[in-house]
Amino acid sequence: MTGTEPAPRHRTALVVDDDERVRATLVRILRWFGLWEEIGAAADGAACLALAGELRPDFVLIDLWLPDGRGLDLLPELRAIAPDARIVVLTAEEAPELRAQALAGGAVGYLLKTMPADGLLAELRALATA
Repeated sequence: MTGTEPAPRHRTALVVDDDERVRATLVRILRWFGLWEEIGAAADGAACLALAGELRPDFVLIDLWLPDGRGLDLLPELRAIAPDARIVVLTAEEAPELRAQALAGGAVGYLLKTMPADGLLAELRALATA
C-alpha cells in the first residue's frame, strides 16, 4: 500500500423484519455466510433508516410489511443513504405487482418466506454476492 489507496470499506448488512424470531434467524444466516463484518437489525421503518444512516449497508434484507409502513416505501430513502446497497425484499406475499414495484424501486430481488430453506439460502447468497 502506498498510502494513496482508500482504506478497505467495512462491509455491513441490515436486516429489517418486525418478527423478532425471523429477524434473529436472518441475522444468523447472514453471519453464517461470512460476508459482512457487521450486521444490524431493525424491527420497523424508522429504525431501518436510522441504522442505515449509521451502517451505510452493502446489503439490506427488508420485509414488505412493517409496523409503520411498507418496506417498498423505504426503498428511495435507502437508495439515497446507501446507493450501492443490494436490497432484497423478503415477504410471505406472492404478488406479481408488488414484486414489480420492488424491482422498479431499486431492489435486486424479491424472495418469498415460504420458499424451501435450501432454495432461500441459495437465492440469498446469490443476491448478496452478485
